Amino acid sequence: MPQSSILLFTHLRKSTVLKPDKFTYSFTVSAASSWFDHGVGVLLHGQPIVDGYESDMFLGSALVDMYCRFSLVESARKVFHRIPVKDPVLYNTMISGLMKNSCFEDSIWVFWEMLKNGGNWLDSTSVAAVLPAVAELQELRLGMEIQCLGLKLGFHDHVYVLTGLVSLYSKCGEIEKAKLLFREINRPDLICCNAMISGYSCNGETESSPLR
Repeated sequence: MPQSSILLFTHLRKSTVLKPDKFTYSFTVSAASSWFDHGVGVLLHGQPIVDGYESDMFLGSALVDMYCRFSLVESARKVFHRIPVKDPVLYNTMISGLMKNSCFEDSIWVFWEMLKNGGNWLDSTSVAAVLPAVAELQELRLGMEIQCLGLKLGFHDHVYVLTGLVSLYSKCGEIEKAKLLFREINRPDLICCNAMISGYSCNGETESSPLR
């Protein structure tokens, strides 16, 4: 349980000579996120700075995730930008966090920054994370560019990428393309089916079924 993790961390700090490392801080920050207590998380943020872990990518990802969960987007940005060397996990966490807080353009900007600074890092998680932001902005041309990029990198059959594309084409009025993409998914999950159902509804096909 998250509370147990935080209590153990407190005991470690106050009652032992053991010094927390970056993993200790990261796991405890994640526990604060799961406990939905941003006050604890913010207090925890100060300690690793004192101990010299401010620029650590592993801890940075946990902090970005925590701040985005609590809609403290500016705090998440500050953590992200203070880390000089970023890895795919940190980029993906920032992209997803911005998207979930309706910062769609910023989410796309971070995606392109990731592509520019480490294109070989790009994975299906990165593509799936940015596609909802593109769909919300109804940027069809940009979405098609990302689709082509996904094809080039071999992500064309990943269910979360295809789900994002189904949503994109549906929201841009390209329901027939959305149907074709949906049919490419061997085992559509609930999220994918919901995306297709929503697409039918948005395009006035309220009597259609995703399974047709």
